[in-house]
Amino acid sequence: MKNLTKICNLTCVLLMVLLLVLQFVPYWHYGEASGESTSISSLIWFPGDNGSCEKYLKANDPDFAIDQLLGTAIGILVLSAAGIVLCSMKSDRAWTALFPAGCGLIGTVGYLRHPALQLGSAWQLHLMLSIALLLLALVIAAACVIQYRRAQA
Repeated sequence: MKNLTKICNLTCVLLMVLLLVLQFVPYWHYGEASGESTSISSLIWFPGDNGSCEKYLKANDPDFAIDQLLGTAIGILVLSAAGIVLCSMKSDRAWTALFPAGCGLIGTVGYLRHPALQLGSAWQLHLMLSIALLLLALVIAAACVIQYRRAQA
């Protein structure tokens, strides 16, 4: 079972690296004439530089406010960065699966809840990575329960 935990944790590391990198690549494409694009992190950390993107998002989602995206973006950033470090250093420990589980849960809820995130060009990829992280964390939890029951028997 420790091998399964280790393999799942290292797979989670790969998925969290992908999800983290995707936060910094162009996500919203707008202004067909000028071909403008903005990443999630650029909009969150430098909102004053992305007025065109905010106008685009408000035009397509009248209830849009940048505050809606903060929890999802910062949650993914912090939990995936911490999870990458801990899951790679302590890959045989089951408790490290809490980070991919949190990252996957925040991502899944965020991408399904906020229409502005669904306007991105690769939002389905972000959602699938989040769901995969959540499922892998559940596999690790199930492996731990099975290992615990075997040890008790």
